[in-house]
Amino acid sequence: MNKKLKEITVYIGIFVFVFILPNLMYYYFTEKRENTSYERISEDYETCFQRAERDKVETRWCSEIEKASTLTYKESRNADKSITKIVLQIFPMILTILIIAVFNLRKQINELKDKLNV
Repeated sequence: MNKKLKEITVYIGIFVFVFILPNLMYYYFTEKRENTSYERISEDYETCFQRAERDKVETRWCSEIEKASTLTYKESRNADKSITKIVLQIFPMILTILIIAVFNLRKQINELKDKLNV
């Protein structure tokens, strides 16, 4: 492989590692967390409903509790999303610049070593 092709491969690897991989991981874990939360909310609703029927109490409170839990979760998720989006936009740019700078510095050091050994 010639030097230019190696550099292009490194830059593509940096792009995938810094931009695409963190976004994919973020959306994967966000979806997983949402599914888990909604499962737990529905389990709590079913438990509440069963206990209300067992105790012969009104069951409408269970749906009110479910609505409140869902709303609370959505509000907390939206606050978390805005901070995470900012980090996902700024951090990769800074990290890319640093990685490319280190890669170029390493390349320059190797070129100087080659010149000194000649």
